[in-house]
Amino acid sequence: GLGIHTAEEIEALGRDDLQTLSDMLGEKDYFFGTHPTLLDLTAFSVVAQFVYFDTKEAPFPLHDWVMENCKNLVAHVERIKDACFPDWKEM
Repeated sequence: GLGIHTAEEIEALGRDDLQTLSDMLGEKDYFFGTHPTLLDLTAFSVVAQFVYFDTKEAPFPLHDWVMENCKNLVAHVERIKDACFPDWKEM
């Protein structure tokens, strides 16, 4: 389990996972073509937590890392948000 790892090791595991997703997405809009699939929605549900985390409340190094190093994932989150949650601001 994660309990045997240091905070630095857990952060490195998170970076590795996010980088793998970023590499899989590449320059495509969606992971498997021109329309979102279950993987796109699952990735959104995880990556959105990194993108929209309020770093004023607590430090979260992976927020800064994903914003800097995985711009394609950030754009993917925005794309899914706009398509699936047009009332995001009202919610």
